[in-house]
Amino acid sequence: MLVIPAISSRYRSIASSSNGTKLAAVVWGGGYIYTSTDSGATWTQATSAGSRDWISIASSSDGTKLAALGGCYIYTSTDSGASWTQATNDATRYWMFITSSSDGTKLAAGVNGGYIYTSIDSGASWTQVTTAGSRSWRSIASSSDGIKLAAGVSGGYIYTSSDNGASWTERSSAGSRYWLSIASSSDGTKLAAVECGGYIYTSSDRGASWTQATTDTTRSWYSIASSSDGTKLAAVVYNGYVYTSTDSGASWTQQSSAGSRRWWSIASSSDGTKLAAVVYNGYIYTSTDSGATWTAHVQWSSVPIPYPGLAPLLAHAPPADAKEIMRRLPSDAVERLHMSLKCLWPRVPAAIVSHIARLVAIDL
Repeated sequence: MLVIPAISSRYRSIASSSNGTKLAAVVWGGGYIYTSTDSGATWTQATSAGSRDWISIASSSDGTKLAALGGCYIYTSTDSGASWTQATNDATRYWMFITSSSDGTKLAAGVNGGYIYTSIDSGASWTQVTTAGSRSWRSIASSSDGIKLAAGVSGGYIYTSSDNGASWTERSSAGSRYWLSIASSSDGTKLAAVECGGYIYTSSDRGASWTQATTDTTRSWYSIASSSDGTKLAAVVYNGYVYTSTDSGASWTQQSSAGSRRWWSIASSSDGTKLAAVVYNGYIYTSTDSGATWTAHVQWSSVPIPYPGLAPLLAHAPPADAKEIMRRLPSDAVERLHMSLKCLWPRVPAAIVSHIARLVAIDL
């Protein structure tokens, strides 16, 4: 058994408890759910939920109740991800997003090319909401009591509800755009939404009117998160940077310390000081100072891997991870890897072989 990092994990979504201590992230493409109880310092693979095409996850404020979308089903947990229950049985829906009230009892989820569904019993039963129509739903946000909801459509409008999803209002003032993510303050008054290939928009009246909050250039905005009072916002750009605001979106700061990456999702603690973000084909990153500095978290796990398989692994791993892999190898690893590279020589580019040879200090 070899201990290697989860390189190129296809993280799609991350959720946080209100204090930022408990985190949960999901991996798409036959991946798993990962949970942390120490603000991301260590992570546990929730194998009980299975390997699936996980796409979205939501958390209660205390982090005990989780709800995740995997493939065509919804799964829920009441023990911080230790065990999971399949909450839906219809395999014909392609779920896109899910959100939760503060206590985890009220949930709302949307289907791409379908309807929004709501639950008032932590996912035990679900109600199809047809009043908002069948659309390409992409994101949804909830007030802390779960009564006020806001949802965005890809190639459409933003819709809001003030009765737990029973009825919806089309907010055309924000325009028809490719809305990918939306966030809400705890009282549902302040909203912030991002447009892929466009700008960030904010509202301070529950979505009745909207202000374009970024004007310098269009970006591939993918996700946005809000503090409880709506003053601190954090948004991520795919193939770009993390951006933060401390004035409800009036001004923004590019947080370059985390680097330009394929950022996909971001979550925030209720006070906005603790942030957690995931990179598609990358790692999980956390911040404890509202995004000024970031820490990358690499999940190491024991998996069987043949020594010839180390060649591409080492070749594409970041230098620090490649060195860590070599440090964790057994004492006879260099000799066995040496023989593997000899066999692979005709099929592996010389530059890659030389790079690996330097890592393990062997002479080919």
